[in-house]
Amino acid sequence: MKVIIAEDEYYAKKMLVKLLTNIDMDITVCLEAETGKQAADYLADKDADLVITDIRMPEMDGLSLANYVEEHCPATDVVIVSGYSDFNYAREAMKYGVRYYLTKPVKPEELEKAIWDITKAREEKRRLLEKQVDRRLLQESLQYVNISGILANRALMDSFRDLCGGQLKERSYQMILLQGKQRLSREEAKKLAEFLESASDHANIQVFYFQQPDEVIAMKFDGQDELWDQKLYHRLKQELPQREIEITCGISRIYKGEELLGDAYRDCVYAINGRLLDEKTRVFEYEPELSMEQILTQQEELLVYESMMKGSYQQAETALRQFFKKCRSGSWNVYSLYSGIMQIFSVISRAYCNREASSESEEVNRYLLFSFKSDLYQFRTMEELERYMFKILENTCGSQEEKGSIIEEIKNYVSLNFRYEISLNELAAHKYFMNSSYLSRLFKSETGMNFSKYLITYRMERAKELLKNTVFKISEIADYVGYNDTSYFIHTFKRLYQMTPEQYRAQEEKR
Repeated sequence: MKVIIAEDEYYAKKMLVKLLTNIDMDITVCLEAETGKQAADYLADKDADLVITDIRMPEMDGLSLANYVEEHCPATDVVIVSGYSDFNYAREAMKYGVRYYLTKPVKPEELEKAIWDITKAREEKRRLLEKQVDRRLLQESLQYVNISGILANRALMDSFRDLCGGQLKERSYQMILLQGKQRLSREEAKKLAEFLESASDHANIQVFYFQQPDEVIAMKFDGQDELWDQKLYHRLKQELPQREIEITCGISRIYKGEELLGDAYRDCVYAINGRLLDEKTRVFEYEPELSMEQILTQQEELLVYESMMKGSYQQAETALRQFFKKCRSGSWNVYSLYSGIMQIFSVISRAYCNREASSESEEVNRYLLFSFKSDLYQFRTMEELERYMFKILENTCGSQEEKGSIIEEIKNYVSLNFRYEISLNELAAHKYFMNSSYLSRLFKSETGMNFSKYLITYRMERAKELLKNTVFKISEIADYVGYNDTSYFIHTFKRLYQMTPEQYRAQEEKR
């Protein structure tokens, strides 16, 4: 501890030096000042941990020095020493953050207690600051992952739990998911987070921004079973439509227990998918799976199938346009929409599989790769969903020259599912309904590499992003990008970039 003594009485000053020397601590007296101004001039260029000052001194008295320290050196503590035991001085000193006021002659035990108390408080402050820094780093790091990745990674889940204040186990909670019609900038996400934190009747709300799915998620906690916040709900409905960027919001049911966090997220996604059918509403509450009405009739389904078998895109397109027209004109729920989409995919798949089986003289297994939670959620407007469906229809019916546009869709699918094992053959047969050999050749032609290498490269690029921007451990990053074996992840990373993940992180930190 570096200490400045400001005392105009020579013997009183030397006595303080001696008392400090006798304390069993690492204390260095870096300045013996005769005026408060000398101490202030020293602090203007150098630092000190503690100033022990007399009240009455020439040029600048002790209270003025304490005021200077508070304004210019907030990390420095002050102890006032005076021959006056008048409480008015002590009360004045408190205005400047002075917690210790000792009267002359200074007793050794009183000075030692003050020093130990100040040291303990400084250490506690340092620990608190480190904790705040760690929390901030974790908060910044989590934006480069997503809720699904957090749920699948124990270490990331531990971090998320800590940032929620350990409340996931003890308190009821509700999840709120917000997403823009277009991608949010960091500044826009920050404004949304500030809005959520100020809009609630309850201060107990934690907000997170996740870049890759481009969503702001708020966790609202309460000790009661019922925590629906009328003020927050009202402000969301009232103010979201007024924001510059079009924002929609999905709200989950009330849960308790961190094992149900995935269910809360699913609720939010299911709720927000309602924006596809209702473009005017901004706030969607989760509704249980209601009875699903059939939008696509059997006659329309048969028409699409026959058109697909003939390779007649125009006829199939007409039926599909009729389906979307019905979606817009009727009062359907989102479950009915999803059911209708799956009907269409099932028809396309059946036609594709029958064609493939007849050409290859073997039966093709039929199942669909299209999820309510992830695939439907990626479409923020009905127009986006329509374009996607027509593209699938065109690529399945049309000529091979028309099929190049599907590569961007595959790359987008990889960006959402890179953590899992993905096979181009499986995607060809069960998601994009194309000949796998042709799709493989097309993919290599468009990207310059085969699908397997593309997936590995994409995973490693995401790993580089996490190494550069997060505080996660190498093993946590390996697991997040789809490698259960950390050693194999390191080997793959080094083979691709001629350096280990640790070396890459060190290189980026140096920059």
